[in-house]
Amino acid sequence: NRVNLDELALGIPFETPEDSEVFKAVMALPRRQRTVIYLFYYEDRSIREIASLLRAREGTVKSLLHRGRMNLKTTLQEGWSHDEP
Repeated sequence: NRVNLDELALGIPFETPEDSEVFKAVMALPRRQRTVIYLFYYEDRSIREIASLLRAREGTVKSLLHRGRMNLKTTLQEGWSHDEP
């Protein structure tokens, strides 16, 4: 099941434009990283819950979270450095 980013974003009240940009960056991650990051940060699921939902090991979920965070950091730093004068 694919979720339309625009439809999903309409249901999330972003406090700042940066929050919206972070969400878009999350949705651009590879599928497994995106899923784990979304469940962990946007749905407040624990690593144990995510592992159960995805039928994966907790270590796998931790690894996906780490790689997703690193990808987000790189993407957001590149994007925001282009915005500076």
